[in-house]
Amino acid sequence: NMENNEMEQYGDQFRTFWLMQRDMIRKNRLQTKLQSLVSQAMYTPSWMAEAGYANQSQTTDINFVKITYDQIPNEEVTVSDSDLSSYMKANAARYERKEEQRILDYVVFDVIPTSADSAELRTAMADLKTGFATAENGDSTFVLTNDGIISPGYFSAEEAGLNGALKDTIMNIPVGSVYGPYVEDGEYRLVKVRAKATMADTADTRHILLRATTPADFATANERADSMMNVLRTGAAEFDSLAIKFSEDGSASQGGKIENVTPNQFVPEYNDLLFITGDIGTTYKIKTQFGVHVVEILRRSASTTERVQVAFVSEPIVPSQGTITEVFKRASQFAADQGTLADMRTAAQAANDLRVVSTPAFDKNAFSLGSLGFSQETKSAICWAFGASEGEVSPETYSFADTRRYYDNKYVVIGLKDVLPAGMPAVADVRDKLETEVLREKKAANVASRIQGKDLNAIASEFGSSVQAAAGVTFDQANVAGIGQEPKVAAAAAGLAQGQRSDVITGAAGLYIIEATNKPALGQATNIPQLRQNMSSTAETWVSRSFVSLLRSSADVEDNRSTFDCQ
Repeated sequence: NMENNEMEQYGDQFRTFWLMQRDMIRKNRLQTKLQSLVSQAMYTPSWMAEAGYANQSQTTDINFVKITYDQIPNEEVTVSDSDLSSYMKANAARYERKEEQRILDYVVFDVIPTSADSAELRTAMADLKTGFATAENGDSTFVLTNDGIISPGYFSAEEAGLNGALKDTIMNIPVGSVYGPYVEDGEYRLVKVRAKATMADTADTRHILLRATTPADFATANERADSMMNVLRTGAAEFDSLAIKFSEDGSASQGGKIENVTPNQFVPEYNDLLFITGDIGTTYKIKTQFGVHVVEILRRSASTTERVQVAFVSEPIVPSQGTITEVFKRASQFAADQGTLADMRTAAQAANDLRVVSTPAFDKNAFSLGSLGFSQETKSAICWAFGASEGEVSPETYSFADTRRYYDNKYVVIGLKDVLPAGMPAVADVRDKLETEVLREKKAANVASRIQGKDLNAIASEFGSSVQAAAGVTFDQANVAGIGQEPKVAAAAAGLAQGQRSDVITGAAGLYIIEATNKPALGQATNIPQLRQNMSSTAETWVSRSFVSLLRSSADVEDNRSTFDCQ
């Protein structure tokens, strides 16, 4: 029993850990049993399975006219405050806030390398050039020491990742030469040509793989390979028969043969033998990471390409510590000088390189702040926002790191723009979003009034559009051919009879008028049990993913996570 006095021998820390684990296990088991209870109680009646069959299988071919929203000038419709209020009331569930939210304004001070920083890094890279050119041990020690990479194979200029004029340069400089420093992807780089070879574009080969992972395995495989080489040399057995019998590779059933191999398709040892060092018709033994191979080269293509093996050394162009410190000082002084958010906006507007950005609305348990992303700094800013007053500026300067190169790449000064109480918002708080939606509705009504009594061709002509066709539209597939993700169009098509035309559909990317040109009769479903099982399985999966969160949202539970996050 983990909870009796015998646990004391492990100490209080272990006892505390176990009690926490026990509570988590109990919670997990209760949730699993509850989800299982609800899932197994679900049932799909026959009528629902038949409806599911119709949604999946009933196709409709349509002709349609698309009118983009900007084809109807905003000046042609009128949106009043009462329109906005009415729309928000009719769509209250979309706009009601479950809990209080806040919006921040912030100013970003980007940390950018200065010309002096860049010049210093370039000089440091240039100083490595001689050492790189004369490096021994196959360059590996030098490259590893300087955070570089060595290409594992031979590549054409395009395959080596070389851009622009560098492609031609690399192919024309001697082996052992180093080119650079040059700038690519925010880095200074040096590239060294380690080797060159003119290689066939394809080759045929066959091999017998004797797999090995340990030294003992390799020793055994090596002896077996020697025996096979002797058998092949004397003609006592054919290559393909040995491959079929002994090779531990997927090509064994083809007698070990692999055709139309391209350079770098195989591991380096095999690749170099096949395309550079080996002779056609000769049998070799090689060792790779997979084991020991008995290899024969069968053919090389007449077409060839010059290829290079290269190594790179790079240094990211990042700000110096002095530059980072100067930007931090500027941001901190800016924060200290602002008494209010209005002051911050005025000061940012006066500076040529600063601008004010607003975050999306967030609640107290949020972690992410729009383009600022997720970090401990954003959580700190959220905590501050829920203890501040509207119009207040935080005295703290928030730092954000470059996630690729791990230096502070921006500093942020924040102020509290809005406090949004729970419940229905004021129209002014969501005016921009409301106007977009209401404008679309008004434009749809405008189009509807102008197309009465007109066929699709006349409608297309009036709006400078064209009649297009989409085949096989189904209710279950929101993606409509030639249109894209437009679930309202798919739903409307499902509800049309052949030859019937729709009203104006307010889609995501525009307004649509569609006409059903062909709607084949739907046959009787013959697989109702399977449909029922599939639909039940889908519903059960949804329940397992959503049941606990839905149960939590319907319960009267106060979320106090922010109390701990903001300590």
